[in-house]
Amino acid sequence: MSEPRKIVLILGNGFDLDLGLKTSYKDFWESEFCRMPSNGTTSKTSF
Repeated sequence: MSEPRKIVLILGNGFDLDLGLKTSYKDFWESEFCRMPSNGTTSKTSF
């Protein structure tokens, strides 16, 4: 018997962006969470 497939489906309707919320991928990437560390490294935070 084969393993069941695991699928993640992400849907968006743009309602949050229409309200002016900072919820785009670009906003996340530029957020404090993903800022480059000040220790001289050049890579972003890995997930």
